[in-house]
Amino acid sequence: GATLELIGDHAGAGTESDEINDPEPRPASVWYTWTAPADGWLTLEESTGDSSRSANVYSGPDSGHLRKLATTYSGALPLQMPVIGGVRYEILLMQYKPGNVFSPPATWNLHWYPPATNDDFADRTRVKELEAVLSGIVLGTTREAGEEERRVSWEGRPIEKTVWFTWTAPASGWARLEQDLGPAAIFFEPFEGDLLTSLRSLWPPEWTFQRLDGVEFRVEMGRTYSIWVGGDLDHPGPFQLRLLGPRLPSNDRFEDAETVEGNSLVLRGTTRNATLETEETNPERFAGTESVWYRWIAPARGVLGAGSSFWSVSGWEGDSLAQLRPAVGEPFLSGARTQPG
Repeated sequence: GATLELIGDHAGAGTESDEINDPEPRPASVWYTWTAPADGWLTLEESTGDSSRSANVYSGPDSGHLRKLATTYSGALPLQMPVIGGVRYEILLMQYKPGNVFSPPATWNLHWYPPATNDDFADRTRVKELEAVLSGIVLGTTREAGEEERRVSWEGRPIEKTVWFTWTAPASGWARLEQDLGPAAIFFEPFEGDLLTSLRSLWPPEWTFQRLDGVEFRVEMGRTYSIWVGGDLDHPGPFQLRLLGPRLPSNDRFEDAETVEGNSLVLRGTTRNATLETEETNPERFAGTESVWYRWIAPARGVLGAGSSFWSVSGWEGDSLAQLRPAVGEPFLSGARTQPG
């Protein structure tokens, strides 16, 4: 299989006479046999941090003629190694405890991953949808010649494992990239340009590619963008990003105004990617370059007050955008009187 749990229960386990054991004294051990389903990468890890536990991976015809390929310890970085499809591998799980007092059984997580096909800029994975999930793995990938070096800021290490995606924007406006949280420390950056050596970053100048909580960048319909993904050498496991293309707010148009009710309200929303209808372009009536609409029915006669420290807020009466009239004089709400209904 490609994803397995190997149980290391060493209570009562011994050591064969011709069994390969590196530590001294010899630990108790159990064996598993696994055949790689295809060419790719194998990872193996156990996260309890019990230093008495370790694992080796071998290849060979029998226990007396095995060749050790890799080793790892509980709580250490995952074992990572290339494997060949159809080849059988022997996995030895070991534990040493003085007086044969063993910990509860340990679970070692085995994963097989296919090799990445978008390692090079020229082989970028193509994305067409307005909203898409960008997923993959950076195991076995490299930073190619001409690719700008980027470093992990808190350690200064170069990020050498990278893959690429390409996306043609189906609409104009603000797009967003954000990461699903997981074990992989993944960095990402959007670019514009057709050549690896002359890409223009779309990152805001005050940010860096190591911003993990998402970023917005402006795109134009029909233009193609490249997305770089880099993995920390410690955590090159699978990653998943969400690409959210420009989408109008649901209440962008007057006829789609969001209906709200009550005496004391907080209107929540966004004007990101919002537009102005033809009637809203009259600066003598409306302020701003993008807008959204809400519809509220007064529950009784009274005085309406509303405002925002960020946005222009205006109140109107009427059933159509062309026939709107300011709610009692000035459109900007500062004591407009209301009528029931």
